Amino acid sequence: MERHGLSRTAEYRAWCGARQRTSNPQHRGWGNYGGRGITMSPEWRASFLAFLADMGPRPSAAYSLERADVNGPYSAENCIWQDRAHQLQNRRDWGAT
Repeated sequence: MERHGLSRTAEYRAWCGARQRTSNPQHRGWGNYGGRGITMSPEWRASFLAFLADMGPRPSAAYSLERADVNGPYSAENCIWQDRAHQLQNRRDWGAT
């Protein structure tokens, strides 16, 4: 088990949320993520520190984790920290395929 002392950070919460949405069928967001094939890279799934090394710290409280391709995985190549206004422009309509 990784020990890093960062479990109370926004970055850790973002990683945990993405990990749960893509791997836990009991998660309320599963149907819009893991249930439709959205995955997390094996490196990120295995290690918060790998996620943090790729993403760096969140720029501010106005930013959250976003996938550039809404149908693509949570991975270094597809994720950025993005502000809410930009995220709403890129939002996939719930229930769409």
